[in-house]
Amino acid sequence: MNAQRILAAGLSAILLLSSCGKAPADSPSSAEKTEFLFETRKFSEFPRVATVEKIGRIVGSSSVSVASQGIGRIESVLVKEGDFVRKGQPIARLSDTVANYSIRYEQSANGLESVDANYESTKISLDKAVSDSEIALERARIDYGRTVSDAEKQLEKARRDAEKSSVSSSGSDAQTTLAKAELDYSNLVLSNAKTIENFAATFRVTVSDLKKLVSTVLFDSDKLIGFSDQNRDYNNAFEAYLGVRDSSIMPEAQLAHGKTVRVSRFLDEKSQIEVGAETIVLELSSLDGQYAIVRELLDWNIRLLENSLAATTFPQSTIDAHIATYNGYKSNLSVLENSFVAFKNSSTAFIANYKNNEASALAGIELQRRNLVSGEFDAKVGFDRAKISIEAGIRTAELAVKTAELNLDNAVKNRESTLKKLAVNRTDAELQLKQAGVELSKLQIVSPIDATIVKVIAQVGQEVSAGTSIAEISSRTPEVLIDVDAATATILKSGDSVEVSAAGKSFSGTVVGVSSVANSSLLHSVRIALSDSPDTLGSAATVRISLPNPYPVVPVSAVKILSEQSGEMTAFSGGAFVPVAVKIGKLSGGTAEILSGPNPEDEIVLTDVSNFDAKTAEPKKK
Repeated sequence: MNAQRILAAGLSAILLLSSCGKAPADSPSSAEKTEFLFETRKFSEFPRVATVEKIGRIVGSSSVSVASQGIGRIESVLVKEGDFVRKGQPIARLSDTVANYSIRYEQSANGLESVDANYESTKISLDKAVSDSEIALERARIDYGRTVSDAEKQLEKARRDAEKSSVSSSGSDAQTTLAKAELDYSNLVLSNAKTIENFAATFRVTVSDLKKLVSTVLFDSDKLIGFSDQNRDYNNAFEAYLGVRDSSIMPEAQLAHGKTVRVSRFLDEKSQIEVGAETIVLELSSLDGQYAIVRELLDWNIRLLENSLAATTFPQSTIDAHIATYNGYKSNLSVLENSFVAFKNSSTAFIANYKNNEASALAGIELQRRNLVSGEFDAKVGFDRAKISIEAGIRTAELAVKTAELNLDNAVKNRESTLKKLAVNRTDAELQLKQAGVELSKLQIVSPIDATIVKVIAQVGQEVSAGTSIAEISSRTPEVLIDVDAATATILKSGDSVEVSAAGKSFSGTVVGVSSVANSSLLHSVRIALSDSPDTLGSAATVRISLPNPYPVVPVSAVKILSEQSGEMTAFSGGAFVPVAVKIGKLSGGTAEILSGPNPEDEIVLTDVSNFDAKTAEPKKK
């Protein structure tokens, strides 16, 4: 029995040893990475549409009044009482005699073309600047390599010359050489001091120019939004129409105005200081970011005006004039910022180099003085001077490389930031054109639904304004009644399409009437005609309204919400998933409004990547 146990133990040991060193077939080291599929979408491609959901009740059909959405004179009435009209069929047309819808549309179209042309021309200039900087850096590196390579040869030659030379230079020659070196050094110091003095003068001009523009911008902005006590009542005549299409803009504009007021105070302080070689770089760095704050105020004021309603006390021509003024300020600001960046780069590079140049020249003078006093102004002086010259040449070449690297880095950053700003300008121009197209469509009054003309109210030649009744129509389709806030009522108009769900079914709805008078709850009644008849009148219905929004709207599932207004999205960049901090606006209907964070070209990941493991998986876009 013991022999059998010993034999079994021996066989087990042999099997165990034979298995050593062999990796399992399914070990992680031998397994290939699996594909991790995910979906992305450019941030610029997300819609700028907000969703509002309201609960209403279904009622029977009734007659409704079709009102004008625009201002002008009735040019033609295209129907008569008793006519049957289809949805979208023109009922009347207006002459563009007051609001200049056509002109504003053409201006917006030209503005978009101008933005595109400016983008292309600017991009060419920026690409050339980057290319020139790359070439300059390559040349500087080649020169540096050549200088270092030649230095050893030059130093060896100087050593041989010193050994061969046994005749000292005359005292007179030495005195003359020293005097010339001292004069050159004195001129160098004076020249550098003058350059720094010019830097100080340019700094004062830079601060003064920005201060003047900020003062002008704040003056106009204060009169527009009534920020200060002095101008609190200035905008009383038109304040009710400012930014009514999006109530979130006014608080942002006021916040941006407050930030710009602090910029003005900051510039007041900077205008009182004297800068020198030790402080110029630091003071210039302190101006970084001030231009962006001023630009933010201009952008918010423009958005405020674009989302305003024209009225008797606030005509469209005034709104357009304000927008043009702020766009002019933005152009002036860009010119000042470009000049500031160029000045900062050149002065920073000079300050980094001038002390080394002075020290090198002074070292050469001190060497000549010692040799002259000791009577050793001979060939050794020539060798020492050659050595100093060679070392100075190497330092100069090295500084040239660093300066070229700095210039390239600035050129690349300037290109990126400028193109981002131009991309934002294009988006704004597209929105202006879209809004101008909506305004232009107001010249044609159309039937919001299939209906019968009950009564023609307007007459050819009649002057009408927004809300003037043109005709009364009747339909047999059921309607949904809902109540909305003033901001939503301002944006909704007859003919707008909405989604309706009731009794487990979906219907398409059309806005046929929006009350201009609020009820006791400060809400406005909206009537929506349905495409089909639900089974039961009087039942509840959910209405989903899509409204234009100034910011991109993304699915909530694509945002990790960290707090009330902050969150995080994931971008795919450089073959990796990168977190992007975002500022969140309104949340509704399964969507989130993104106020800031991603760049327009960022690839936003829509798929959940929380379980992605780079060790075992390879990301692959669907």
